[in-house]
Amino acid sequence: MKHKLCSSVSPLSFKLQRLENGSSCAHHNANSVSSLFDLSAKVVAEYLPFEYVERTLVHIPEPVQEKIIFYSFPRRDSDIYTYASFHPKGDKCRDKIPYYEGLDYFQNDCVEDVIQIGFHLTGSVKHQHLCVSSEMERRKYEVSITFDRCKIISVCCDCGNKGLSWCPHVVALALFRIRNPHLVDYRSPISVCIPNCQVARLPQLY
Repeated sequence: MKHKLCSSVSPLSFKLQRLENGSSCAHHNANSVSSLFDLSAKVVAEYLPFEYVERTLVHIPEPVQEKIIFYSFPRRDSDIYTYASFHPKGDKCRDKIPYYEGLDYFQNDCVEDVIQIGFHLTGSVKHQHLCVSSEMERRKYEVSITFDRCKIISVCCDCGNKGLSWCPHVVALALFRIRNPHLVDYRSPISVCIPNCQVARLPQLY
């Protein structure tokens, strides 16, 4: 399954705040004030394409790049619901809505091996242990998400979903990234590694 849309922190001491409308966002301690660095990175991440930032500034310090990339992922559950379901949130058939299926996967710890490299997020989503055969229990779906400017650009899952909305596995991975950013394995993209890599280690990147 592959969908594309037309539009195109360092994870240390974050806590999750459940909002009244059901969405959540990562934030610092409620009594702390975000630094100017964080506030600036959030604005850049939401409104400027990273290619434009690279072209304009030329040499961006690695900590700045990492901060912008971190904040470039959607920050609210409602951002995911919009593309995962074409039903109002009060729909009586919520059990059949991909968003709520994905929410169940997330809440039952079915999301594993979450890695973010640059603007690319990958992870595995396994079947829940309840009411599934031993064969299905071992089944894992590999999911990948590409994002930019707080929007998900494309998603891919090997579950074979051909519907217009995202599959529950994509939803589960996206919710994991929004609610548990501190549990993601963050890795620098090649474009960041090469300038800081010693010549002797370059062959290891191939």
